[in-house]
Amino acid sequence: MLSALENLRRDIRRKTETDYIMPIWLPYLPYILILIGTIVMVLGFAAFPEFAAFFIWSFVLMIAGELINIYVLYRWIKRRNEHFNRTILLYESFRDFLSNLSKKREKDISEIMSLIDRDIQEGRLEETERNAVLWALLPIIPCVGTILLLYIYHFLNKDFVKHYRREAEIIDGFRKGLKALGVEKELPSFSRGYKFPDRSTALYIVLYIVTLGLFGLYWIYTLTKDPNEHFKEHVLMEDEMLKLLEELE
Repeated sequence: MLSALENLRRDIRRKTETDYIMPIWLPYLPYILILIGTIVMVLGFAAFPEFAAFFIWSFVLMIAGELINIYVLYRWIKRRNEHFNRTILLYESFRDFLSNLSKKREKDISEIMSLIDRDIQEGRLEETERNAVLWALLPIIPCVGTILLLYIYHFLNKDFVKHYRREAEIIDGFRKGLKALGVEKELPSFSRGYKFPDRSTALYIVLYIVTLGLFGLYWIYTLTKDPNEHFKEHVLMEDEMLKLLEELE
């Protein structure tokens, strides 16, 4: 039990490395720089066509904006990968703790454990890593870049939705296991009323097209905010989880 609990402590400590809370303003910075670069180019051409400095600075601003946009995509996907991997390890450590506790208390919870194992294995199979560098660079491909970007927006939401639902089932299995072992205090879950938003990709694409891309600004906001909120919920849940298990040590 001590080894399993120490592994669980390790997995919880790693959240500061894996669960990156992205500033809401960061994904908008590329578009601000590109807009400023465009304005500088247009005004410079209209007022001072002989000064090449305007064109150089506008080009620098646009390139900087594109590079930051690539970085944002990379961090979105990287934090997805790292969070998914960390939580699988976390739940495996919890499963080992629960298994050891059942042996210590000489109670059979094999049916509950088998369901927990099934959900964890499903997570390992389905929550596979997406190449953050590759996916961050693909949207710069001419002609198909926008389509690939919208697909990234799609899987970033849907992968987290599936992840959240699986987590809820795993935690519910742990709750049943602890109850079967005579633990009176209930295992904490995500805050009451919290649910990772399942956003309609089809609707968002229609709104993106109808608004000539302006709806993408809101879509970007959701792709930043939703995982941020999920990570914050994890902090609360994991701290309470660890406190409860340490009481059972």
